[in-house]
Amino acid sequence: MRADAHRPAADEDGVPVCEVASSPDTPGRPERWRWHIRLREESPDGRAEVPSRQVVHLGLGPDTSLEVAVDPASVRAEVELVDLTDTYLVGRDERGLVVLVQGSGRCLVEGRHELGRHDTLVLEGDDPMSVGLVPTGTGPTTVAVVRLHPVEDNVLGWVP
Repeated sequence: MRADAHRPAADEDGVPVCEVASSPDTPGRPERWRWHIRLREESPDGRAEVPSRQVVHLGLGPDTSLEVAVDPASVRAEVELVDLTDTYLVGRDERGLVVLVQGSGRCLVEGRHELGRHDTLVLEGDDPMSVGLVPTGTGPTTVAVVRLHPVEDNVLGWVP
């Protein structure tokens, strides 16, 4: 998804955020909430952490962070901020999914998807089990790699 296609939303305190992916993805769907990934402006005084929330700074300056929130009873998250200097291989397991959120710079995923700032790519289901990330610009290139794993014996899916 291109950055301009992300959905404006508000957090539980009414603070504006930008939702890049979630499950369920569409508000009002009958499925129970399991996870979301949002871009948010950093507040100068910081934010209190909630046990089910993991917040990772994308390295875009002091004003933007990536928020990964999960229902810990059903989803476990691993978040990694990668400074791309060469080809980087990202793998996923067959039951989970991987979400790539471009920070700074640009990169090419799987040799065909170019991501720019805040563009997001979700890999799940029939998508490849591993993909290569290659920086395409001359400046610093960062990518957030979010791996979501089911806690129960099921498969995580995502419907855009």
